[in-house]
Amino acid sequence: MSASPSILGLGSSALNAYRSALAVTSNNISNVGVDGYSRQRADLTMNDAMQTYAGYMGNGVETAEISRTYDKFLTSNLNTASSSFGHYDTYHSYASTIDEIVADPEMGMTPAINSFFNSLQDLSTAPTSVPARQVVQGEGEALVSRFNTLHREMQTVRDQTLEEMSAIVEKINGISRSIADINIQIANASAGNTSHTKQPNELMDQRDLLVKEISEYIGVTTLDQEGMTSVMIGKGQSLVTGGSFNELDLGNSQYQAGDSLKLFMKMGKHNIDITSAIKGGAAGGIVDFTSEILNPAQNSLGRIAVTLSATFNAHQRGGFGLGGETDTGKNFFDMGQVTTSGGISSMALESAVGSSNSEAKLTVSIPMNNSEVTVGPVGADAVSGLALNGFLVQPSTAGATLVETAANIAEKINAESSKTNVTAEVVDGNKIKLISKEDIVVSMQPGGDIAATGLEEGTYRMIGSSIKSLTADDYALTFDGSNYTITNQMTKEVRVLTNDEAVQLKNPNMMGGVVHDGLTFQMNTYYGDMKEGELILVQPSRRAAQDISMEMTASEINSIAAADKVNEPGSNVNLLNMISLQTEKMMTAGANGLATTGLQDSYGQLIADIGVQTHYADINRTSQEAILRNAQSSRDNNAAVNLDEEAANLMKYQQMYQASTRIISMADELFKAVLNAV
Repeated sequence: MSASPSILGLGSSALNAYRSALAVTSNNISNVGVDGYSRQRADLTMNDAMQTYAGYMGNGVETAEISRTYDKFLTSNLNTASSSFGHYDTYHSYASTIDEIVADPEMGMTPAINSFFNSLQDLSTAPTSVPARQVVQGEGEALVSRFNTLHREMQTVRDQTLEEMSAIVEKINGISRSIADINIQIANASAGNTSHTKQPNELMDQRDLLVKEISEYIGVTTLDQEGMTSVMIGKGQSLVTGGSFNELDLGNSQYQAGDSLKLFMKMGKHNIDITSAIKGGAAGGIVDFTSEILNPAQNSLGRIAVTLSATFNAHQRGGFGLGGETDTGKNFFDMGQVTTSGGISSMALESAVGSSNSEAKLTVSIPMNNSEVTVGPVGADAVSGLALNGFLVQPSTAGATLVETAANIAEKINAESSKTNVTAEVVDGNKIKLISKEDIVVSMQPGGDIAATGLEEGTYRMIGSSIKSLTADDYALTFDGSNYTITNQMTKEVRVLTNDEAVQLKNPNMMGGVVHDGLTFQMNTYYGDMKEGELILVQPSRRAAQDISMEMTASEINSIAAADKVNEPGSNVNLLNMISLQTEKMMTAGANGLATTGLQDSYGQLIADIGVQTHYADINRTSQEAILRNAQSSRDNNAAVNLDEEAANLMKYQQMYQASTRIISMADELFKAVLNAV
């Protein structure tokens, strides 16, 4: 049995305990304005009782732990809300900028397109008027400039996203390093504390604040193990593990520098592409904005530029200017090199190949034949086994002259036009012009002879078929060592080329190549074929609005081809065909294969799509802002310092402290009384 606890010891323990409580309360008050600070409290506990002759007697109090008020669920909700708001706030900011660019009633494409076609209308009333031709050329310059300007403004936004993403990556790397460092500090401070109950609260708060801050930049999940916090992003890629971290890097991989946004995680000697896995935060907002708005906007604008320049040039090249029979075949716009051979014309899209890590050279082109192709002169032999678009044309006999032979061939072709959708006429005496809005597939039955027609087996491609099939998507041509594959980068649709298609891909002739979504892919393997794992990125319209320019100068206005026939300077037939392009449905093939939109329809759809996405982003941003406020309020109600509560605690602990000093004072008086009595 032990003696009773000393009154002095009881008072001392109380004095120490409530002095700690006063210190903790004072610390709470002093940190009331510190972001991320969690309210602390002194957890007091009874000392073990002492067994006396009279029974067990209390032995005072001690401070068991200085704990912080923390709720993992509320903290996690706050981080998630911060990440979501950061995402939609960034997304909406950039989306609003693009919306303003394309929807501007003065700086958008609609006024420029209207002015250009209005000038053509004016010229159609006086096709030989030099002043009217000057206006057309000037409006063409203005239209080209508008395309260039809109592309440049979009590219400026792209550059801004890359700059901001670069800054975000630096911040994420810095925060990750800090979290890893604090993990080590917490581990060192908690050494020997196997239960991990007594931890450095200030360091814990700092780490929580860093996790919240990193959530504003990128969506993260956390895992707490043995006092350390691991931070994961994307699909579980580890950003911070214990005292180590993996850096992020803003790179362009095999893609053209300054254009495609790619985010990598450095893991040892390898860089892992995590772009598609990034969700939430400002980084996720930029990634989603780029893929959902910026890329489609630039591609859609470029598709309109390609459509306008190609179709207008096709009409222009088929008509005649004021200079007679030699004043034909000239381009009005310049979008790429036009090549003509054997009656077939095609235009290579200048910047269609975004990048390549292959020695093989890929050309992407569209046909320039405007619903007709002229072949010949015809031969002197009879024709048999000719099939057009899968339908057999009856044999034709050789005539007494080549002119008669040509007439016989045309007659037999026209007899089957209801099936083939192809008509024919004799031109230049002994040549044959095939007419069709769609591609013309020429084949020959076994044992047949079509040499006299001047036709080759294969597909004669028409601009109408190409333009209506064009999309605003990007593609990747890859080779796995056995097969060539074309993958749509937006829809992820995959096309594996057959062996015959692979041969055609490398066919350099005018009728060679592989047609995909209206584009003709042709590979030049002179310097080498594609190797296993290589990729060629194809962006047919990404920079088309930048590339479009005027080929016809102010000194060449007499070559504006208003007439459809030679030596008819007063004719406006071809010009009217050009004017019809303003309203003609020639883009975006529907389920029935027919075009559904025109130039202005497509631009209007672009404005509408971006407007809707921007509106949704605004709604989401507003709602996420409210969610963030509620999450912050919930966390603060639980963990933040409440001055009223702390003031009450201060008074309570002060009274307890004073009472403790009174116990010690009383013990001293009793001790002195005992001494005096001796």
